Order: sequence, then structure tokens, then C-alpha cells
Amino acid sequence: DEHVRSPEILKAVRHLLLPEYHLKMFKLYAWLGDYETFRKELDSPVMRRMLWSSWKVFFKKPQIFLKAFFLLAFPKLTFEVRRRTSRFK
Repeated sequence: DEHVRSPEILKAVRHLLLPEYHLKMFKLYAWLGDYETFRKELDSPVMRRMLWSSWKVFFKKPQIFLKAFFLLAFPKLTFEVRRRTSRFK
């Protein structure tokens, strides 16, 4: 925080880039079939709060918030869908 002077850049990093990065991380866990790590990471209060914070950029990139919402609301379903439809195969 102390290295960034622009509040817009800080907002973009916190509410757009971090959730987007972590959504890709969850996609990788699904592709690997690692539900234990997937669930452990998702159960972290810090992770959940960070994913929910993506609502603040809903009008700029709604897909980030919607993916985070479905991940938080339906973790097992999201894991199975991501595992079966992964592009990493």
C-alpha cells in the first residue's frame, strides 16, 4: 500500500487482479483434481473476503465477480465443472 500513490491502481490490484489470479489458481487445482487443497484455500477467511471484494469492479469486469460468486456459493459444483471442462488437458 505504501508504494502505490494512485488509489485507482490500488483498487484495480485489490479488486480485479488478485481475484482474477486466484480464480485461475482454483482452476488449476480443479484440473489437477486436488479437491483437498482447493477446499483448504477456499475456506480461508482472507481468500473468501478477497474473492467477495471483486463486486467492486462488477461494472468493469462482471465475469470476475460472477466466477467468484459461483465459486463461493457452489464450490463442489464449480470444482467438478472446472475439472471436466478444463482447457489444460
